[in-house]
Amino acid sequence: MQLDLGSNKIIEKGGLYLADALRNNRTLIRLDLNSNQIADKGLKQIADGLRNNTTLTQLDLAYNRITDIGIQHLTDTLTTKRIQRLTRLGLGGNEITDNGIQYLSEALLINRKLIQLDLESNRISEKGAQRLADALRVNKTLIQLNLGSNKIANKGVQHIATILRTNKTITRLDLSGNQITENGIQQLADALHNNMNLIELNLWCNPMMDEGVQHLANALTNNRTITKLGLERSEITEQGTKHLTCALYNNTTLTRLELEWNQIKQEGVQYLADALQVNQTLIRLNVSNNQITEEGQQRLIDALQNNMARNQY
Repeated sequence: MQLDLGSNKIIEKGGLYLADALRNNRTLIRLDLNSNQIADKGLKQIADGLRNNTTLTQLDLAYNRITDIGIQHLTDTLTTKRIQRLTRLGLGGNEITDNGIQYLSEALLINRKLIQLDLESNRISEKGAQRLADALRVNKTLIQLNLGSNKIANKGVQHIATILRTNKTITRLDLSGNQITENGIQQLADALHNNMNLIELNLWCNPMMDEGVQHLANALTNNRTITKLGLERSEITEQGTKHLTCALYNNTTLTRLELEWNQIKQEGVQYLADALQVNQTLIRLNVSNNQITEEGQQRLIDALQNNMARNQY
């Protein structure tokens, strides 16, 4: 059973009613409360109700004005063995700082069920990234982590990169919009040479520029697991496109590449189209909102259609 109560102006008092329901309900699997006004007091009530719930596996609390105080209440519950059925937790768009991440990290050391954690659009800096990385050295169950639209920057991504060298469970990672430049991208790319588990990496809206793309391209040449790479709004020009296409000549796993809202012109399209004559695995390429002519667009469409036809047989 699933219940979607998103965008319903539920306030703190609503948390009390939900808690009563959660204590007695034995059928609800997914509860979506995103975009309400539950805040810390309402979350405390919900967390208390979860202590006696053994069925809920997915909980979305995004955009609910939750601060570190509310996270402390929630993580106290997450470490309770009885309710360790929760596998997906959405906390994006709240007011969680590095202190709240400390509570979550401590919970990750104990909790053995959570596989998906969404922390996008909070107030997490490099210290929070370090605390999460420390927890992931021990935690072996989390497979999807979203840290998009925070402020972990180059120092924070260095901690994430370090853990990627040894972590065997993370398969999807979102670091978009984190003020990561080419130096941070280099740290991440170096880790990808050793990581054989990551299949999806989102880095859009980071000012990596062509230099950062070159580091990623070097990693992609030998990487055999990443199937989706998001590089939207990354200040990539013709030169960066050339670096990427050099990787595409050798890469046989990437199926989806997002390059919209960059600075790619006709020369970059030529590089991509030529690479697609050799690369037979890329079937989705997004270059919208660049500076590409209709002729260039058609060349890419034709090349991708050929790849899709090949992959059908």
